[in-house]
Amino acid sequence: PIEAAGPAMHRRARRLALTALLAVAAGNKHHHKKSHKPTKNVLWLLVDDLRPELGNYGSAAARTPRLDALAAESVVFDRAYCQLTVCAPSRNSFMSGRRPDSLRVYNFVDHFRATTPGAIALPEFFRLKGYVTLGAGKTYQPGKPPDYDAARSWSREMPYLALQKNLTRCSSRHGASNKFLDVCPEGGTDDSFMDRRTADYAKTAMKIARTKRAPFFVAAGFYRPHLRWHVPKRFYDLYASTSIRTPRKSRFAPAGMPDVAWANEGAAAA
Repeated sequence: PIEAAGPAMHRRARRLALTALLAVAAGNKHHHKKSHKPTKNVLWLLVDDLRPELGNYGSAAARTPRLDALAAESVVFDRAYCQLTVCAPSRNSFMSGRRPDSLRVYNFVDHFRATTPGAIALPEFFRLKGYVTLGAGKTYQPGKPPDYDAARSWSREMPYLALQKNLTRCSSRHGASNKFLDVCPEGGTDDSFMDRRTADYAKTAMKIARTKRAPFFVAAGFYRPHLRWHVPKRFYDLYASTSIRTPRKSRFAPAGMPDVAWANEGAAAA
């Protein structure tokens, strides 16, 4: 959930899934023999750089019928915020349940396994409680910790599906700079896009987990709407007849903002 600096509102939607998940985790520990309470399965969906430009938050900018339907039968939080303005520290924090100040992770170099070896990660907690734990896409920041924490966080029924950069970037480059374009409506089959593979993995993971006679924790980390906007052309076509206002861009921090709360990476952030 988390990289770019922006209004507080930018961060709120990404905390919905995490907060709801923690509530499930707190109330549904793997039951003992004497307990008659059913143990619940957990499907955790993480969406990178998603701001609350969603119908259920009162925004008409994006067409989000499925998320709106989910929100209609869910608890929606209006005051939930990310930990820091860049991705790796925030993901280290919410995956371990510890504040960046506690972990001493503020950058894209450190990770909680190095700074706080005794920390128990969220998927690791479920695995230690007898759950089948499987994951795909961008859950941990790639490489922080190494190998998506495979040895401790995930069980062995399926290998972790790592984020594949070649499936997240545009195929075309800018003529002058030779850099990959940030906006690229592209054709091709859906499985040529990383997020489709993540979704398919999650469905398969749940099917496999159900055969193990154990509860499951399945995490699916979707990369979009993080740059670059390499998505099927049909989604661009949904907005062909609409006018989307360009966000105001500033390289100056708001007055009174703490230094640690500001990140200016030059991204096309809104």
